[in-house]
This record gives sequence, C-alpha cells and structure tokens, in this order.
Amino acid sequence: MTCSHNNWVPKARTPKTWVTVLASQPSIGSLNGFQRMAKLVQENLTAAIDALVHGDAAAAERVWASDAPVDEIYNGIFREMLTFMM
Repeated sequence: MTCSHNNWVPKARTPKTWVTVLASQPSIGSLNGFQRMAKLVQENLTAAIDALVHGDAAAAERVWASDAPVDEIYNGIFREMLTFMM
C-alpha cells in the first residue's frame, strides 16, 4: 500500500509547526555545559592514556583528581534537565 506524505501526516505536525513549537521553548543553557564537559573529558582521556603509556602513577592520580569538574558539570546538566521535565 502506498501512501502520499500529505495524506497521512496531520497538518499540526508539519515541519513549519515543529519549528514554531521548538522556537517557543525556553532555551536550555546546558549546551555550553555539554561542550565544556566534552572538552574536559577529552583532555582527561588524553592525559590518562599518556599516564598509562608512560607508567606514571602521579599523572594518573592528577587525572583522577581533575575529574571533579566533569562530575560537577554533569550534575548541573542533570538538575537542569530534571527541572525542565517537572
């Protein structure tokens, strides 16, 4: 059975309506948090691999300690998303 796009998509769910609905939503500041968290995780991963390759336990501990900001950003994003879901 073939079905034309216009025959089965309700008018309220057209792309133009989607844009209008999305534009009316409050902006979420977590995008900056995701970008910052991704940068920190990449830096930590690089440092962790370097520490492993060089057998540097002190460097590995510094990477472990530098994970706290990642956790803080994650928790902030989680709280923000939870607030929007309520």
